[in-house]
Amino acid sequence: MNKSPKRILYPFLGDTFGGSHHSALELLDSLTPDVFEGVVGLHRKGALAHELERRSIAYETLPGAPIEPQRGMLSNLARAPNTLRFSRFLSQQRIELVHAHDGRSCITWSLPAALAGLPFLWHQRTTYQPSTTTALAMRLADHILCNSQFAKSTLPPNAQKKAITIYNPVTTVQADRVKSRHAVVAALRLPDDDDTSIILAAGTLSRQKRPTLFIEAAAQLASAGGQSMHFVWVGADRDGMRDVLESRALELGIADQVHLHGFVTNVGEWIAGSNVLVAPGVDDAFGRTLVEAAQIGTPFVATDSGGHSELKNLGLEGSYVRPDDAVALADAIASTLRSRAPPLSATLRDLFSPQAHAAAVTAIYRQCG
Repeated sequence: MNKSPKRILYPFLGDTFGGSHHSALELLDSLTPDVFEGVVGLHRKGALAHELERRSIAYETLPGAPIEPQRGMLSNLARAPNTLRFSRFLSQQRIELVHAHDGRSCITWSLPAALAGLPFLWHQRTTYQPSTTTALAMRLADHILCNSQFAKSTLPPNAQKKAITIYNPVTTVQADRVKSRHAVVAALRLPDDDDTSIILAAGTLSRQKRPTLFIEAAAQLASAGGQSMHFVWVGADRDGMRDVLESRALELGIADQVHLHGFVTNVGEWIAGSNVLVAPGVDDAFGRTLVEAAQIGTPFVATDSGGHSELKNLGLEGSYVRPDDAVALADAIASTLRSRAPPLSATLRDLFSPQAHAAAVTAIYRQCG
């Protein structure tokens, strides 16, 4: 008699779509269907729901609001009844394991999984942000999967004991750089000529990603004159920074050269259509766009910090600069504009492959019985 596949819940908030979601969906695509069945659950309809629908991936609506750690312990007590609803949902859906991929989902689903007697996998894709709620929820995890050694190093000592590093999967991006260039300049309404350089940053507009530093470096480059440069940031405005950044660009006299384009789903095409990718953030846990740029052939400049430093030590070739140094960032961008991107090594291509990621994760699934 054939055994039915193990049903695994992947719960998400659903209101955003970023690198962690890319990685989770790549894992979902790599599962052996007669062994593991991934069940995607969303608390809210939003950017992730749109992407799932675009890919024709079914999802369940989760029965209640998630925990919001920033609201504090007392505020979240009002949502305590949801814990029992979530636990019943797991039973009703015949879930056998819960694998959460972002911080709020991890915090929300660790207790329901415990109440249902199910193994719980906590995927740590950012640096650890200490809080009582997070610390208590993390104690309930059976396994903690970290997307870099750096991310693992930020965990509390008791959590590190049950943590393992499994690098994010990065599917090889198939992008025609000429077609991508045409698409990007058309989206920005710029001249499609060789005299225009596009310097791209990709990620949420958050303080940790350092978009203000990007603007300051842009001003340094613009003041040097020479070829036409346009500085583009693609990503959602998470910290309400757009108005401040636009004001700063206006003060520096580069408002017509700065483009805060907002959220996009086709980040690979934007990277392929740009002259240089810039990653100015500090303490990024991984650095997915750097790997994508290396796959595509777009040179990059990144801060020598956190997960970026780990990628550098693993052999990812690019230009790495001191964190929070606008002059050094600008100098590196100017130099990189005149260089070619070294190819991604076969070793790193294999290390970051969806197949390697899926093999490592499903080995943990099998340990869970």
